[in-house]
Amino acid sequence: MSNSQYSDHLIKDKKIGIVGGGPAGIVLTRLLQQRGANVKLYERDIDRTARVQGGSLDIHDDSGQLAIKDAGVYDEFLKKIRPGGGHHSVVDKYAVVQFLMPDLKCFNSRPEIDRGDLREIFIDSLEPDTVMWNHHLQDVIMNEDNSGILLKFKGGKEEVVDFLVGADGYASKIRPFVTNVEPIYSGILFIQTEIDNPKEVCPTVYSWVNGGNMFGLSDGKFVAAQQKTSGSMVVYFSSRKDENFAKESNLLGNDRELVRQYLLKEYSDWDPVFLDLIKEATKAPVTVRNLSDTARFNNINNWRVNSRVTLVGDCAHVMPPFAGDGANMAMMDSLELARELTSLSNKTMEEAIENYQTKMLKRTKESGNDTNKSLDDLHSPRALESFVSMILPGPFKVYDLYVYYFKSSKQQTKEKEN
Repeated sequence: MSNSQYSDHLIKDKKIGIVGGGPAGIVLTRLLQQRGANVKLYERDIDRTARVQGGSLDIHDDSGQLAIKDAGVYDEFLKKIRPGGGHHSVVDKYAVVQFLMPDLKCFNSRPEIDRGDLREIFIDSLEPDTVMWNHHLQDVIMNEDNSGILLKFKGGKEEVVDFLVGADGYASKIRPFVTNVEPIYSGILFIQTEIDNPKEVCPTVYSWVNGGNMFGLSDGKFVAAQQKTSGSMVVYFSSRKDENFAKESNLLGNDRELVRQYLLKEYSDWDPVFLDLIKEATKAPVTVRNLSDTARFNNINNWRVNSRVTLVGDCAHVMPPFAGDGANMAMMDSLELARELTSLSNKTMEEAIENYQTKMLKRTKESGNDTNKSLDDLHSPRALESFVSMILPGPFKVYDLYVYYFKSSKQQTKEKEN
């Protein structure tokens, strides 16, 4: 959409507040500011350096990249793409590499970028004082006379806005103004941590990652390692557990020693290289989560059109991170919402919000179903085969290549089993 197609007739003279500075919130802030909106982004972090931003994101050409291009920061994005990010090593519990896919740039429509780098690109693109740091939302009061929406933040700070966008994640305080759908446990316990010097302390895994990614799959359990531009490595562990398991095992307190002992027991029959990885990974702070899901359960009938509030990102459709869709869907939300709010064809805010929510719910329900299938596949007895099929670029999804790569590795696995 060119600038000549923008119209500010719906947002002129409105103060727009966006709560949450993840991919959805910060991209939407940029897109609306480009279109002339008076917009503020309220973020609970004390400042832009307050929190490590996790691993990397693969940015899809049919969603996330579209938002980045529309935001006018595509050149900066290309400069920050992580070299080798498309490399994938798929390994079984015996430390046998079952499949190796190099970074095929000619087929890679999903380049990888560190979360922190993407965030910095968008922060730098905003006008000064757009991001209101250290604003942790506590309460939302909707004045019935349309005189404004009162936002109450931790520490007694207050702001009044005319239009509110919730981008405050799966535990959103804004979601109830639009829908009664609540996150549902996906059945997966997920643990994340990071190793600063992986080359020195876990050289085998580091060699598998090779600038990109390593995935360990066996027995319905999942281990992943992902390199960052800094040289550090983010490590993930996941497996199926009852909803109360983490709480009853005292894992939700993120105590490193408890998490270490749990993981060493959970992966006790895996090759020592994975046990060494666990020992090194749990020297750093750990984050333990019961992964939630709402995307598959959303539909137009359980959402309301509120002319003063809507939702984007995980706040609208949280989904487990097993298909790489979450951040991409979040950025696509922001692009579609910005377009609807500034479209010449929408005559009222109700019309703009209804059009946005209808498109978003259809798109993310499909993505949620795909993600749930990936979740099931990656925690199943056929996880190795399913995952390789999932990551192969389209031109290589042929049976002969599939069999070729698995032939020698399966023989090695049998030898180790014996």
